[in-house]
Amino acid sequence: MSINLNSCDIGSLYRKYVPFDVRHRLYVLRHIEQFKQLRYKDMYPSNLGKHSLRRSDSLKCIFIHIPKAAGTSISKSLFKDLTDHHTAFAYQIIFGKRDFNSYYKFAFVRNPWARLFSAFHYLKSGGWGWYEKQRAQDAFGRYDAFNDFVISWLNRETLNTFVHFWPQSRFVSDVRGRLCVNEIFYFENIEEDFAKLCNKLKIKSTLQRVNVTNAKHDYRANYTPDAIKKVAELYRKDVEMFKYNFET
Repeated sequence: MSINLNSCDIGSLYRKYVPFDVRHRLYVLRHIEQFKQLRYKDMYPSNLGKHSLRRSDSLKCIFIHIPKAAGTSISKSLFKDLTDHHTAFAYQIIFGKRDFNSYYKFAFVRNPWARLFSAFHYLKSGGWGWYEKQRAQDAFGRYDAFNDFVISWLNRETLNTFVHFWPQSRFVSDVRGRLCVNEIFYFENIEEDFAKLCNKLKIKSTLQRVNVTNAKHDYRANYTPDAIKKVAELYRKDVEMFKYNFET
């Protein structure tokens, strides 16, 4: 008996049985030369500036830019340019293991419940541009209410389809799931932590406020008990790694 599998079938089986974190690492390795070039090339010009990693070398640091955790503000304030949403694994490829290991690596993280609430409204309101807006509309545009989106659409697979919903621990962990950056700073303590960061890097800078989501209400007043519980389950590693709970 013969079994005929087309590319669609193979793709479905691949996504079903290969964990997303493994698929991400394989994707980076398949495009290793393109990722290496990011160290030297200016990319993606926008109204907020270009994406560039050039100043990472001059400061000998790597900023892991987690979406919706003030990353654009940090990038513009420190580097004058934007940084993209690469994981620590991708940065190992971009900078090579020697420089990755020797450079000072840091990230800002945010309460998972607050970050998800912000990301939902950011994408619903248009995101970075027309492409993100259309993707969000196609994926979960039918959910106007945040809690409906959490309960009916968000799960362990769908959260992988938008980098804004990826667990924050994914960005800062090695292949064994261990924290692999030198320091974690907190969105909730951004002014004080940014000052500490500038002191660490021996630079003077003022924190800019860029790409801020206009969420009208405190996230805590906009969660149902079921949605609180579901986010706790989906982002359990973030909660444990960064010591968060719903309130703080």
